[in-house]
Amino acid sequence: MSLDRSGLFDVLARLPFEPGRFVVAGSGPLLAMEIIESIEDVDIVADAGTWANAIRLAKRGARPGMFGDRLVTIQFDGIAVEVFDGWLGIDAESVIADAVDIDGFLFTPLERVTKSKRTLGRPKDLVHLGMIEARLDE
Repeated sequence: MSLDRSGLFDVLARLPFEPGRFVVAGSGPLLAMEIIESIEDVDIVADAGTWANAIRLAKRGARPGMFGDRLVTIQFDGIAVEVFDGWLGIDAESVIADAVDIDGFLFTPLERVTKSKRTLGRPKDLVHLGMIEARLDE
């Protein structure tokens, strides 16, 4: 199941986490900024209290991420919400401090999204980088 922009904000509004204590990362900011049309899951970076809550909600325990962070997956209305305790080697508090507000929720800024897409370098990331560049050229 994929989410469009309104679906993303609907999921964020219904998550049992306090706004301001988590940041939407991954491709979510591109959807919020209307650079892409949909996403398949929601990646969030959570502060310590929200992370502890996410662990309680997850059906399976935390597993290691690619860059020393940890993550749990919560199924929320058929959508996988992946909750991280850091992002690509950056601690959650720093990610939250750098976030931008979009319609009442925190998102990683476009510069950080671009850096993470370059770091990951997956096929979808390369497509997204092209879309970011096209938007910046407008």
